[in-house]
Amino acid sequence: MAIAAREITQGMATAAAAPYCAYCHGFGSRPLRFGKSVTCNCVLRGVFRACMRRYEEVTEMVGQTCGKVCLEVYQGHAKVALGYGNKNAEYRADVELTALRVLTADELALFKLHFLAGIDWHGCCRKLKLDRGNFFHKVYVVERKMGRALAEAGVYPSRTYFGGVFLETGQVGMYHVMGRAA
Repeated sequence: MAIAAREITQGMATAAAAPYCAYCHGFGSRPLRFGKSVTCNCVLRGVFRACMRRYEEVTEMVGQTCGKVCLEVYQGHAKVALGYGNKNAEYRADVELTALRVLTADELALFKLHFLAGIDWHGCCRKLKLDRGNFFHKVYVVERKMGRALAEAGVYPSRTYFGGVFLETGQVGMYHVMGRAA
């Protein structure tokens, strides 16, 4: 399971921002009135795209082998927990369950066809009975919603999901595979 819910930090936003974004100019946040700022949509789409690239890599690994089962050690506030897990399968499940949780029925159908099945926009437009403009508008909405939800769920960045050190929540995890540190 992913780490606890968290906000998108300025560092994460800058890393995922599009360098030529017309709204944030690559800084990751757009100013609002009264001195407040909001995370730019290009950041949320970048987070989603990074997670989907990792999802595709994990899916290819699962097809080749059954994956590595790892011992996970988590140090919480007052106790230490041990458990076994397959991080590749957990990552896939986290992405798919996040989609089920945050997307509407129409958006979920688009997500399954376009992002999971890999059908291009021509095929999706035929199956979903959309024109080209509405299709790409819905794609951007799905990317934005999923990007925010994946970042808040702790799935992004994937190095903290798979790496074992969770500095944001104070948890430390180590993964051991057959007696060796992975």
